[in-house]
Amino acid sequence: METFRRLVKAIHQAADQGADVRWNETINGRQFDVTVRFKKGLYEYLTVVECKKVEKPVSVEKVDAFVTKADDVKADRAVLASTAGFQKGAKEVAARHNMTLLHVTESSELNLPFQSEWADVEDKPHILSIELEYADGGRKRLPDVSNKMEYYVRKTIMQCGVECMNLETLLQFHGDAIFWKC
Repeated sequence: METFRRLVKAIHQAADQGADVRWNETINGRQFDVTVRFKKGLYEYLTVVECKKVEKPVSVEKVDAFVTKADDVKADRAVLASTAGFQKGAKEVAARHNMTLLHVTESSELNLPFQSEWADVEDKPHILSIELEYADGGRKRLPDVSNKMEYYVRKTIMQCGVECMNLETLLQFHGDAIFWKC
């Protein structure tokens, strides 16, 4: 269950750049699996998220209960994430209360960045940061936020003599040699 909650947190961190995303937070005596706080203009917003790692679709009663829990903390938005989907009645209750339902499933069909493959964490190296050093000695560290790093990796052109390639291609074809030298 903890892994599922952390996955949902990571999804919100990736989607809500600049937001304060927290895992396992208690607000006014109520525990939430994930909270998302952000400021837009003059206003601050709170989104609360509850995760249900279950075998059967989430019921109307569970959605109703979460509506009440979110109202108790005056959340601007409530999100209920489930591994098994939601009953039809639950979807209707959520729509009536402007709640987001998130059905999270496992899939090997997803388009992963850098043509990665699904594997255990310890099986693949992970890039935590990239720093470029220019011919003139200048240095530039790429943003370590995943979607920004991915953008720069795809858009940064490397040139060696007449050969040019983007950083993504360099990592795909020469990654093993690079990782083992670090």
